[in-house]
This record gives sequence, structure tokens and C-alpha cells, in this order.
Amino acid sequence: KSAIDKLYIDYNVWTVGEYKSFVEPITRDDMSAEDREASGQYLGARWDA
Repeated sequence: KSAIDKLYIDYNVWTVGEYKSFVEPITRDDMSAEDREASGQYLGARWDA
């Protein structure tokens, strides 16, 4: 997000629902709580397999 702000790039994002983290590298500088939870569950399941 910081790099896009420095380059003065405008963008529009539409999401529906809570667990939509695909655009977070563009819209945020950190992970959302929902993305952190979903990633933790996925990685935990992969680690246990």
C-alpha cells in the first residue's frame, strides 16, 4: 500500500464478505484479523498433515 500511495495510483476494490484477503497487499500494510485467522487455520492444517 505504501508504494502505491507514493506513486499516486488510484484503485477501486469491491469485496463481499469478511474473508477476502486477495487485495490486502494493495490495500493494507498489515494482515487483517480475518486473514490472520484463515492463514493460521490453513497453515495449521498443512503442518499437521
